[in-house]
Amino acid sequence: MPYRLTQLLCSFWLCLLVGMAHAKDPSIDYFVEFVPEDNKAEVRIVMTDAGWMSYARFNTKDYRIDNWQGTGELEQKDDTLTWRPNAETAEISYTVDLPRQRRSGGYDSYITEDWTLLRGERIVPPIAVTRPEGISTQVHMEFTLPENWPVVHTGWPEVGKHRFHIDNPRYIFPRPAGWIVAGKLTAQQEKLMGTEVVVAAPRGEQFRPVEYLAFISMVWPEVTKAFDDMPPKILITGANDPMWRGGLSAPNSYYVHSDRPLVSANGTSTPIHELVHVVTGIHGKKTHNWIPEGVAEYYTVELLHRAGAFSAERKARVFAELDEWSQEVETLRHKNSTSRITGQAAVLFHQLDGELRQRSDGRLTLDDLIRQVLPKKTLDTADLQAAFVELMGEESAVLDSELLRDP
Repeated sequence: MPYRLTQLLCSFWLCLLVGMAHAKDPSIDYFVEFVPEDNKAEVRIVMTDAGWMSYARFNTKDYRIDNWQGTGELEQKDDTLTWRPNAETAEISYTVDLPRQRRSGGYDSYITEDWTLLRGERIVPPIAVTRPEGISTQVHMEFTLPENWPVVHTGWPEVGKHRFHIDNPRYIFPRPAGWIVAGKLTAQQEKLMGTEVVVAAPRGEQFRPVEYLAFISMVWPEVTKAFDDMPPKILITGANDPMWRGGLSAPNSYYVHSDRPLVSANGTSTPIHELVHVVTGIHGKKTHNWIPEGVAEYYTVELLHRAGAFSAERKARVFAELDEWSQEVETLRHKNSTSRITGQAAVLFHQLDGELRQRSDGRLTLDDLIRQVLPKKTLDTADLQAAFVELMGEESAVLDSELLRDP
């Protein structure tokens, strides 16, 4: 081969390799070390190829954070910390208190000498940045545990020892949204039709991973039929007092207090309710919180019926009793749903399912309408009505209910 041609080919491949190297996405790594003796976590955030970010603004309201340090400039004012890294490789670190008590008295973030249970959002406060066009990031979180803590579980894919990949392309600087449980744990996991389901809780907290996994496995085929697109991994966790006595969902995981039954006396199920929140990921606009809560509560009953746990007669009786119990509700349109609003919303979705079945001669169910609106994620009554019209060619009478008028 002529020398000049060889030079040109070598230059071409060198430029291609350099271009490929530059095309690699910038990385963001969260390094978290739990310090149970101080009830804290030490957090370090390291960024490579950070030239795209002129600044990051942390909203520290409701967080007890101290010992901020970082490359570049740090400016703290009231409840805001502004970080200007001024470097290609940038780093910022701080210490955050972990325990957080809700107004109702229970904790949704807690740490003991043997374990911690919290959401990742409690480790990293809200972050605001400007996103340049064409830039995306590779984000990971890695944990350093006390010597006597053997394991950590999250709802993110594990890509190394105590290291997890946070995949949230909607944000260029995503927070680690989801539940985390670490320490001395009892756990069970199973691959359910392509989804890795992990049930893990601190030892001695009266949480029953084997029972939970068996229960979720029973309804799982019906969940996949109803909603089609399932997440790759879900973490289910919980604990006893002083943790909050209820259920709380996140994008890839959910928490349920140890004393919550798999199925309540009224025929609904907190574990399935929170599972539906995780799988659908829908939210309500402004005064439309009744939509995600009603959908989740409706499917707690419907999925148990489809899985064979409830007869058609029992299902009808459950919705009739929910309707009677929530009769005092005059409107569903509130910023936050009470238990009675949620119950009445579940009854409305049961009626909407019946309307779809009746008008379509059994071809369509509420599943079809929910799948229609899932891509929008944040919904109001108009979104539900538009989906109904698209399916049926005319408006829903159920969605014209007095319950859906402005309060």
